Amino acid sequence: MANKYKTLQEKEKQRRRKKKNLYIQKTLDFSNGKLYIQSLRNNLILSLTDINGNVIRNSSTGTTGAKGYKKRLLANKVKLINRMLFYIKRIGIKQLHLIFKGFGKDRELICRNIKKTQLSIESIYDYASIPHNGCRLTKKRRL
Repeated sequence: MANKYKTLQEKEKQRRRKKKNLYIQKTLDFSNGKLYIQSLRNNLILSLTDINGNVIRNSSTGTTGAKGYKKRLLANKVKLINRMLFYIKRIGIKQLHLIFKGFGKDRELICRNIKKTQLSIESIYDYASIPHNGCRLTKKRRL
């Protein structure tokens, strides 16, 4: 009995998600957007916003089905980038502003994949915080 109730709740959630996605597809009609790329050591987080900064969609390498160490792998990051670019095309965005945060190696990979599509890159910002001395670092782990 409890399993049926749980599945009914899940069906209701899926129905609401579909309605929400249809609403987003109908109401959004713009050609510019910002893509925030937070590149961490173990993860890659992408957030798509409109020009005003309202989040349209965000995803990370965990949404591709990878967990733990597999989130670092290049194949999962490429899959994530391609999914986001497909969504951007489907919405109708033609011009992107790229905003990078963090020190990951994924910057060139993302730029290459965007160049393969017909999206034009309007600007590239880099908000990586580089310490000029400052606070003492934490003690390094010994393995």
